[in-house]
Formats: sequence, C-alpha cells, structure tokens
Amino acid sequence: MSWRQYGGTSKYDKMSNINVNTVSTDSFRLHGPYQGDFDICGNLFVDTSMVVFGSFNVKNDVLIGHDTTMMNDLTVNGNIYSNKNLFLTDGHFSGNLTVAQHVENIGDVTNKSSLYIYDKLYFDPSATEFFHGENNKLGLNVYHPNYTLDICGNIGSVLNVYSSQESTRNVIVQNNAFKGISLNANTSTSSIRFFNDSSLNVTNMLYDGQLIYNNGGVMTIDVSSNTQILSNMVISNRANTRSDLSFAQGAHIYNETLVLYDNSWGTYLPEHYKNNTANTGYALTMVTADTSSNTFMNLITPNKIGLSVGGGAYPNDQTRAMGTMGWVDTSGYFIPAQTMVSGNNISKYRSSTGFNTYAPRTEQYVVDINGPVHITNGQIKVANFVQYQIYGVSKLRTYQQNIIAVGSPSVKGINTHQSNSWFSQYISYSNDGGQSWKQSLVNPTLGINSDNSINYNDLYLYYNKFNN
Repeated sequence: MSWRQYGGTSKYDKMSNINVNTVSTDSFRLHGPYQGDFDICGNLFVDTSMVVFGSFNVKNDVLIGHDTTMMNDLTVNGNIYSNKNLFLTDGHFSGNLTVAQHVENIGDVTNKSSLYIYDKLYFDPSATEFFHGENNKLGLNVYHPNYTLDICGNIGSVLNVYSSQESTRNVIVQNNAFKGISLNANTSTSSIRFFNDSSLNVTNMLYDGQLIYNNGGVMTIDVSSNTQILSNMVISNRANTRSDLSFAQGAHIYNETLVLYDNSWGTYLPEHYKNNTANTGYALTMVTADTSSNTFMNLITPNKIGLSVGGGAYPNDQTRAMGTMGWVDTSGYFIPAQTMVSGNNISKYRSSTGFNTYAPRTEQYVVDINGPVHITNGQIKVANFVQYQIYGVSKLRTYQQNIIAVGSPSVKGINTHQSNSWFSQYISYSNDGGQSWKQSLVNPTLGINSDNSINYNDLYLYYNKFNN
C-alpha cells in the first residue's frame, strides 16, 4: 500500500477505506475526526495541546509535569493529597481534603459543611495566636484548656465586648436554671445585675440586686432586703487617702468595725475661739423622715439594753431643735436621762438642758434638774501598779513631794543567811507628789526585829522589818 502527501490540501488514493489487522508506520497523522474507540496500550505523548470536548476518564494515575489550568469545575469523589503547598484562589470542596503540609489560600474559603481541626488553628505567621480544643473545652492561646472557653492574653488588654447600639446587655454567667449575672450599659449608667430569686432571660428585666454607676460620680447598691458587708470598713473622701495603702492599713485607730473620716469644710466657731487652725467637718449625718420627726442612734447589747442618742424636732414645739440621751429597755422603750432644747428668744438663753425630764423649762433655766443632786470631787487615775497590799501611805511634812507606800510581802523566796523561807518586801516611793512611782526591795539579810535605816535618794525611813 502506498501513501501520497501533498502540501496544503490533503489528497487521497482512490481507496477510501482500509481494513487491516495491523498497521506499522513511522508516522501516523489524522486530518479529520476519529469516530469510535481509540485504544492505546502504550504511552500517549502530546507535544502541544490536547483538547477533549467530552469526558476525560482516567482509570489509573494522572501525572502532570507542569501547570494544569481548569476553566470549569473540578469534581473529586475521593481524596485530594498534596505533598507540598496547595494554593486556592477560589476553591470549593465537596469531599475530603487531605494536605500533608501547608495550605495557602489567596482568596476566600467557603465551607458549607463541617470543618474539623484536630490540632491548633493559627492566626498569625509567628504561630503565637491560636485556637485549640479538646475534651469539650476550647482554648484561645491555651493548648490544654481547663474551662469551656479558656483565654490567655499575650498583652494587657485581653477582652473587649462592643455593641454598635446605644444600650447593651450581656450575660457573663448563667446556670441551667437561668440564675446568673448580666452586665448592662447605656450613655448614662453602667450596672451589674444579679438574678437569683427571679429568672435571667431575654425578656425579664426584673433583677434581684444591682450595683449601678450613674453619670456624675454616683454609685448605688440596689437590693430589696439587706446589704451585708463582711469586713471592717473605712469611709473617706480625702484626696490623699484614695490610693494610700498605708493609710488604709492604719485607719482603724481603735480596731473598730467602721471608721468615718470627715470632710473638713471650715473653722470651728471662729468668732468665739479666734483660731483659724481649729478645723471642723461632718463625718456622719442621720436625717429624719420629715421636719416634724426625730431619729436615734443606739449603742446597745444584743438583748437591746444600752444607750440611745437622738435628735430632731422638739415635740412640744416642732420649730425648735432637740437632742436627747437616755437608755432603752429590752422592749425598745426609751427613757430620757438628758434632754437639750434650743431657745427661741435671742435675748434669753440659747439652749436649756434638762436632767431626768423630757421637757426642760426653756427661757427660764439653762439647767433644769428633776430629782435630788449629789456633787462630789473625786476621780480614779492609775499612777502605779504594785504586787502587794498597801497598808499605809505617808508623806513628809517638810518635803511634801516625797511620798512612801508600804504593805504586805509579795513574792516568796529563801533567806540564805538563816536557811528559812521569806517573802520579798517592797516599798513604793515618789519624789514628785505621786505623778510617778518607783519600787525598792527591802534587804532580807537584816535581822527580823532590828530597826534599820534605808536611804532612798536622801529620804530616810525608819521601820521595824516584818513587824507591821
């Protein structure tokens, strides 16, 4: 069989069909479409382009030595394995995607089903910001989280919750019974609300307790029943105490539960004392229900007995001020011991004080006493502690500042000279009229019945030892 070739338009032999079993040739060229099956048992090498207008089915592996461009969809019913980087400009996957190393995406990634991540999900090239979940817990920058959401911040500012609306409400903790705490904010107030008696849900705004801050520096504690503070407390608005820890530690002068530091606002009675350094202020004010009432402060025992101090409007003339002190019994009944009432005549007395009366006679007496009066002049002041019973105290006639006190023995000891027991004998003496005292031990080695002279700073005392 022979072939003839011509340049340009192909020319054929008179034979249009050839039926043979085998064709062996060095070159094989088709100028028209091939109809039917084309079975290649060996390799197929294409030097330029290969255009497939129908389906392209490959029963085994496809090896591509260079770039592959697909103008339409790529459907993968099995897995996609990449031993190196996988770059997606705009990729959609319906099956599994397994990547041995990195996946770099230039555009958006759309996932219409579940996305499973078995290790860390990083958000920066330095691999310092990541999500990791295990055992029903999710960690942000925490590889082994201990909470449902466990966050570790790498900077000082860790969490910011923002709303584009004027008012915002956020629930920070809530249990399965809808009990919890919400945070609320608007342009005028910020508050923490507590829900335990009532339910915390989207529609319920009735809280059980609230800590609220209002514009202008006003803080309010709002509860329906009682506020308990289980610690000592210092209340002060002095500028130098707000951040001074040493002040707070030493503020309780008498170890009291509550201490109030006043707001000094002026000079105390400057027209009377003429002392501009005598400042004054108010540490506590108790206000009555209205202008015709009075109120009380109680200093009592748990069974309700003790002192009660009150003040307000005077019941007999509610235009006057009244102050009173007395005691209360277990039923809470007040018995006035002292009543002070302001005067109403500037030419008379400015106040009247009544003892054992609830209605002192004002404008007549400064002091109005109901009952017998006993006045004495005496006081108890501890000047010295001794460990023995004092039998007598004497002072010299010529030296009135020298005083001596003697009494019983005190501590038992041993008389080394006579091998018998004895009690230490002390005397107390003062050289400044009793303002200060000293003690001196009597020498136990002297005879029992002998009179002895002992010198105490030029003060001579003659006594008979052990004989009172």
